[in-house]
Amino acid sequence: PWAAVYAAPARRHGPHRLDHADVDRLQTLIQALRTLDNLHGGGMARQAVLGQLTGVTDLIAAATYTDGVGQRLFTALGDLAGIAGWMSHDVGLHQPAQTYFLLALRAAKEARNPHLGAHILNCMARQATHLNRPDDALELVHLALHGVRRAATPTVRAILHSLEARAHAMKGNAVEFAHAAHQAETAFAAGGESADEPVWARFFDTSEFHATIGVGHQILARQTDPAHTLPAVGMIRDAIAARPPERHRSLAFDHIGLSRALLVAEETEEALFHIRAALDLLTDLTSTRVLDRLSEVTDEARRAASRGDVHAQTLIEVAHHHTK
Repeated sequence: PWAAVYAAPARRHGPHRLDHADVDRLQTLIQALRTLDNLHGGGMARQAVLGQLTGVTDLIAAATYTDGVGQRLFTALGDLAGIAGWMSHDVGLHQPAQTYFLLALRAAKEARNPHLGAHILNCMARQATHLNRPDDALELVHLALHGVRRAATPTVRAILHSLEARAHAMKGNAVEFAHAAHQAETAFAAGGESADEPVWARFFDTSEFHATIGVGHQILARQTDPAHTLPAVGMIRDAIAARPPERHRSLAFDHIGLSRALLVAEETEEALFHIRAALDLLTDLTSTRVLDRLSEVTDEARRAASRGDVHAQTLIEVAHHHTK
């Protein structure tokens, strides 16, 4: 039905007329689905999102609506398709995720909404970092920054520059990492609560900022320079302290990221504590991404375990027991 959706703006006639109240209800539903994703991961509600996506595309293709309502409808459609893509990515269905992200980009273009387009490119860049493709991530981030160059809010700039910093860290580019992290920090400091910030950007709070830059330091500490260990540990600790308790998946990532930094510092007992904290959160989560990160941290613990470190060996055993 998607081809029919993109023919709809040219004709906009059908048996049902949509108005702003219909879009308001749709946005409320989308926010509820986003909350489910944050609480339980992509596996829990993905089918519900796909069903809603089909229903909304059918409705838009057949209904009547004004230009103003149409822009809001396509923004909602793009947001919903983005959630579908994100949930698919979260459970390891990367090709379907890219299909939904492309649908979301088309909807953002139809809605003439550059912020939504930046959001979807940000999601695609995050997928690229997870798949260890930092060059692709940088290209996507730069496309997003270009698309919102005249209209970016401070939080949107902070999101994109922090992701740019992480991609540079993955490439071992410490100077470029520091520059992008500074740009993110400056933009984040200029943000705050604002009605101008798009709904999707509200996740990027103090905890998310510290976690994103902290993980960049953690990556550099593991790959190139252990001097990054101290800022990694400090920033990820701050992220955990500030993280809203309902953000189960983000908290799980925080604890795993802190464990990885602590392994670099050879603080294996505390690294084990944080892996156990992450595993406790996984009882309510269905997320392949989290399991992928757990696999990586167990691989990193093997070096300490090979030296006879009991805590590192226990970390490997408890993580393996949970993920096997």
